[in-house]
Amino acid sequence: MLSAFRRRMRARRTAPIEFEWEPLPRPEKVQHDKRHIARTVRYIHLNPSRDDLCGNPLEWEWSTHRDWVGAVARPCVDRSRWARAMGCHSRSCAEWLHNYVASDTSVRDASPLADPRPFLADDPKDASIDALATAVVLVLRSAAVAPAEFGPAERRLFLLSAARWTRYRPPELARHVCRHRTNAWRAMRAATGERAKAPAADDAPVLPERLHVLNDDELRAMALVLADRRLSTSQLRGALPERAQTRPHRAR
Repeated sequence: MLSAFRRRMRARRTAPIEFEWEPLPRPEKVQHDKRHIARTVRYIHLNPSRDDLCGNPLEWEWSTHRDWVGAVARPCVDRSRWARAMGCHSRSCAEWLHNYVASDTSVRDASPLADPRPFLADDPKDASIDALATAVVLVLRSAAVAPAEFGPAERRLFLLSAARWTRYRPPELARHVCRHRTNAWRAMRAATGERAKAPAADDAPVLPERLHVLNDDELRAMALVLADRRLSTSQLRGALPERAQTRPHRAR
């Protein structure tokens, strides 16, 4: 996570920040008390809001609270392991933990997590291109600041998400990520189960089958970020540039 933080700061050309590292505490016996575990996790998650860096830990992009609730595609915590330690299901444990963390007086917006089900339904709610681009960056904790800067991982998630939550055609989406329309068409066809012939021939390689669909972590993370405005508000990186500032380039 610190490496991702440094890449983001470097990409933003932000002035270096002086950190004051605390000394490592002496090792202690592992605690098995559920209340102790919950209080310790809550203490860690509340650091950004208690330092007045944000109104809710969900808004702090580098908080592991986002990993716990499922708003990160590649979480740095093992939610299922901690749920077992707490004696509950991982999904209900995440919701309970968020409510427990949000009950602190330092949290200005203590409302529960937004319901992502409208974006997970068979006929999901539509989302805007700008909202998807912002969600992709936050879900992957990417250093990119615009779709034109997306790497392979960001492009894949953006195109598969667009196939699910927008009605845009592949040529328009391809212009956003500066790639040939056939690449976008292949990714979106696999995601939607389309069985049409490809458009004009192209020498771009076909994506491996495992890259054609959103996995469970990616699907839930994108749905949560789209549903809950606090997850799409990063206090560090700011919003993506306006579309006028990231006008589409000629496809390659």
